[in-house]
Amino acid sequence: MEFESVEKDLMGRIGRLKTRHGVVETPAVLPVVNPNLITEEGAITPRELYDRFGFRMIITNSYIILKSENLKEKALERGLHSMLDFPGAIMTDSGTFQSYVYGDVDVDPERIVEFQRLIGSDIGTILDVFTTPKATRGEAEEALKTTLKRAKDSKKIAGEMTLAVPLQGGIYTDLRERAALDVTALGAEYIPVGGVVPLMESYRYRELFEILFHVQRGLTRGVPVHLFGAGHPSVIPFAVALGMDLFDSASYVKYARDGRYFTEYSTRSVEVLEELPCNCPVCSNTDARELREMPQKEREALLSRHNLYVIQRVIKEVKQAIREGTLWEMLERYGRAHPKLWKAFLLIGERWEDVEQLDPLYKKRLFLISKVSRGQPVFRRAIKRLMERYQPVGGPEGLLIKESDSFTKYLGKGYEDKEILLPSPYGPLPAHLFEVFPFGQTVSEDSFDEGEILSKYSSLERVEKAPEGGDWQWWNMRFLWGGVQMQFGGDVPEALWGSPEEAMKDVKVVRSKKTSRGRSVQYRGKHYFGVRASEGTFTLSWFSARALLNRFEPPRFRVVVSEEAAPYNAEGRSVFPRFVVDIDPELRPGDEVIVVDKDDNPLALGRLLLSPREVGEMKSGVAVKVREGVKSREED
Repeated sequence: MEFESVEKDLMGRIGRLKTRHGVVETPAVLPVVNPNLITEEGAITPRELYDRFGFRMIITNSYIILKSENLKEKALERGLHSMLDFPGAIMTDSGTFQSYVYGDVDVDPERIVEFQRLIGSDIGTILDVFTTPKATRGEAEEALKTTLKRAKDSKKIAGEMTLAVPLQGGIYTDLRERAALDVTALGAEYIPVGGVVPLMESYRYRELFEILFHVQRGLTRGVPVHLFGAGHPSVIPFAVALGMDLFDSASYVKYARDGRYFTEYSTRSVEVLEELPCNCPVCSNTDARELREMPQKEREALLSRHNLYVIQRVIKEVKQAIREGTLWEMLERYGRAHPKLWKAFLLIGERWEDVEQLDPLYKKRLFLISKVSRGQPVFRRAIKRLMERYQPVGGPEGLLIKESDSFTKYLGKGYEDKEILLPSPYGPLPAHLFEVFPFGQTVSEDSFDEGEILSKYSSLERVEKAPEGGDWQWWNMRFLWGGVQMQFGGDVPEALWGSPEEAMKDVKVVRSKKTSRGRSVQYRGKHYFGVRASEGTFTLSWFSARALLNRFEPPRFRVVVSEEAAPYNAEGRSVFPRFVVDIDPELRPGDEVIVVDKDDNPLALGRLLLSPREVGEMKSGVAVKVREGVKSREED
C-alpha cells in the first residue's frame, strides 16, 4: 500500500491511497457492510455501493464472518471480494467494537488477524482493547500496553496484508499522543483512531477535537489516518481539517431504520418533514408525505440511499474546499449546526500555530464572515509576519487615511518620509502591501483603526484623504521591499540590495499596463523576480537564487537532495520526499525554494508543496514542483 498527499488546506488533505484493488481518493467514507444483511430485500449491496454511489472502499466485520460457518466457508473458499461482489478495496474490522457493545468477543487476537489475511482483506485490523471515556487512567494505560503487544504479535503474521493499528487511550490526551508515537515507531501503515464513538454519541466534540490534535503530534503524516465510527456528515469536515483521511459508519442504515433523514448539518425525523430539502435521486422521485406513509422496509431502503448520497455530497464539498483553500469557511458554516460543535470548532482557532505549520501559504481568497474568521491560521500567520518581518520603508512615520478604498487609488502617492496606511481587517496596513497575499485577497465588511502594526510607527498622522502627487519609484520600492520582507524574511532586502535608496538606482518593477499590478522585477538589467499577479508573491530567478545562496547559510531557503536524485532535479524533474536529506524548517507549503545538492550547488527552482514535517515523513508524492532545472536555465 502507498499513500501520497495531493492537495492541502489547514491540516486536511486530498490523498491517494493505492491498494491491491485500486486507488482510493481521500478523504473517503467507508460504508459498513454487514455480510448477514446484504441479501435482505431492499438492502444496499456492495456492488451498488461501488457502481451507483462511487465508493471505492468499504469495511466489513471479519469477526461476524468468522463466527458464521456459512460465511466463513464462503470467504475462505472464494475470497472476501468475490463473496461480497465488491471490486474495490475492502477493510475488515476485528471485533473490537463488538466487545464494546456486548462486553467481550470469543476470538484469539492472532487468529482473527490470520483469518483476515486468509480471506484476502486489503486492510486488516488488530484486536485492540476498546477504551471508553469512563475508563480510569490506569485502565487506559493497561489497555494501551495490551494493544501494543497485540500489534507487535499481529505484525508477524499479517503477511502482505496492510495492518491497521488503532489508537486508544480514552480521554487522556497524553496517552493518545503516546499511543500515536508507539504505533508510528512500530511502522504501522494504516492508523485508525478508536474509542471515540461514545464521545460523538454524547456530543462531546471538543474532547474529540483535543484528542485529534494530540494524536497528530505523535503521528507521521506519511500514513492515512482513519477515524472509527465517524459517519455523520456534520462532523466529517472538522475531522478532515484536523488531519483525518478516512471514516466509516453504519449510520446511513441505522438512522434509516429509525426514520431519520440526513441533511449536511443535522438529522431529522421524517415524521416532522413537510419538504425534502435535497435533490438526490431519492428525494427527486418522492415527497415527504409519500416517504412517511411507505411500509417500514421500503422507507428504510430509500432513507439509507438518501443518507449515503448526503455523505458523498459532503465529501465532495470538502474536497472542493481543500482545492480552493476555503475549508475554514466550510467549518464556519457547519459549526453553527450545534452549539457544542461550534465550541469545539473554536479550538482550531485557539490552536492555530499547530495548524499553521501544515497549512499552505496561499489561497485563492480569504473571506472574513465573522470575528471567528480572524482565528484561522492564514490570518494569524499574516499578523505574525507583519510583526516579525515587516519594517516600514523610508522611515517609521505613517499617514493614516480614514477612508477605506482599493489600494490602486493611492498608487504613486507614497512619500519618502511617510507610509500611507489604509484601514483593513488586519489593522492599519501599508497601502503597498495590499498587493501582497493575503491582504489584497481578503474580503470583509469590517476594518479597524487600531492594530498591532501601529507599534512599528513612531508617529502617525490621520487624514481624511490622501494628498495629491507622489513618486512612483518610491511606491514600487515599497511594494518590492515590503513584499520580500513578508515572503522571505525581514533581513532579506537589505542583504540583497543594501538600503532602499541604493536599490532604487538598480531595481525596476515592471507593471501591467492594464491592471497596474507588478509583473516582474529587474535588477541591473537582469530578470530578478517574477510576480504572481494573483498573490503578489515573487518567484525566484537564477540571479536572485544565487544571491540568496551567497548571503544566507544553509539550509535557509533550501531543499537539499541526495546525490542519487540530484541529476534528475537538475534536468527539471520534481523532487520526491524520500530523496530530501535536509530542508529549511521555517518553510511552508507554497514557499519558493532552491533545490541544492549536499555541496550547496543549485540544481533547480520551484515551489514547495509539502511542509518540512511532511517532507520528512511522506514516502510518496511530490515535495517540490520544479519550475526550472539548472541544466535548462538561460545563460547569464
